[in-house]
Amino acid sequence: MDEILHLLRNETFTDLLVPGFMKNDDPERYFQLLFDSVYLQVGIEERYLRLSAVNQGDQLKIGIADAIEHDSVLTADDETTAGVASLAEIYFGEAESLPCVSARFLLDANSSVSSGVVKFAEFVFAGDQCISFDPLWTFGVRLGSGGVGNRYRKGISGAYGYEDEYRWSSESEGSKDQ
Repeated sequence: MDEILHLLRNETFTDLLVPGFMKNDDPERYFQLLFDSVYLQVGIEERYLRLSAVNQGDQLKIGIADAIEHDSVLTADDETTAGVASLAEIYFGEAESLPCVSARFLLDANSSVSSGVVKFAEFVFAGDQCISFDPLWTFGVRLGSGGVGNRYRKGISGAYGYEDEYRWSSESEGSKDQ
C-alpha cells in the first residue's frame, strides 16, 4: 500500500478507464463495458491505478499497472474487438488532471491494507470530485460518487459490514480507525 499512497500523494490523475468490447458484426457498434477491473490513469503516462473486484466481489484489490489488461478470451476472439471507455468527463468534469487529496478505505477480516486489499474505496480529488469503488456489484466494480460508502455499517457482519476504516490525506499520513 505504501507504493499506492506514494502515487496518490505525488501524482495527478487524468482519466477513469473501463475495459470492454464490441462485437464486430454489430451494425450499431455497441460498446459493452466490463467492470471486473477499472483504471485511474496517472498523468499522461501509461501507468494506472488498477482497482479489481476479487474474492467473488467481496474485496477490492488496488495495485499499480503499466498497461490495461483485457480478458484473453476477448483478445483471441475474431468476432470481438477489445477497447477502453473513458469516463473522465463524468467523474473529473472539465479538468485535464487532478491530484488526489484524500482516500477512505473500509476494511473487514478479509482485508489487508499492506497488500492493497480493501472492502471499499473512495477517492476525493481536487475540486471535490469524488469517485467510489464498490466491488459488491454483480458485474464487477460499481463506480459512484461521494457518500456511497454510507450504505456500509461498522461493526456488523455480512456483505455491507466492516470492522475498520483507513483514511489517507495528502496533508498527513494514513490512519486506521479502530
